Amino acid sequence: MKKLNKKGFFLVETFVVISIVAVVLILFYRQISTMLYNYEESFQYDTVQSIHTANNIKIFVLQENFNDLVTDLGTSKFLDITNYEFSRPNFYTELKNVSNIDKIYLMPFNINDLISNIYSYGFDFLLIDYIKKLRTISTDDTSHLYRIVVALNNDTYSNVIININEDL
Repeated sequence: MKKLNKKGFFLVETFVVISIVAVVLILFYRQISTMLYNYEESFQYDTVQSIHTANNIKIFVLQENFNDLVTDLGTSKFLDITNYEFSRPNFYTELKNVSNIDKIYLMPFNINDLISNIYSYGFDFLLIDYIKKLRTISTDDTSHLYRIVVALNNDTYSNVIININEDL
């Protein structure tokens, strides 16, 4: 009987094992990096502080004449109400200062039109990323829904929905 030459079998086997381990490590790295990116991104959006701040702004705006804001918004894509003149300006200024607010925007609920030209409005890039995540797809009538988007000075963002039929 003739013996088979088994030289080189160990080398091929080692390359196969190394390539399998490399593929598994690459897939593991991609999963971890995606998870880390999502964590860092979600850390900036809808934090407890920013949700609380957005809700306080909503309560204040509803106590003031919200219909005037809607009229001023008109058919615009958004209205910057950061420096808006309310009937209680001292309270509003103090609310902004205590809450560490950078910007406050009033927008219609359906912001798809805003998103289509978002780079032309002068928003900062972090706010643009946040607004893009708020994209709405709705076949229902949303003319009675509005959003208040709040950007805080610590680069966290939040929004709250105002339903005219229920909140007013």
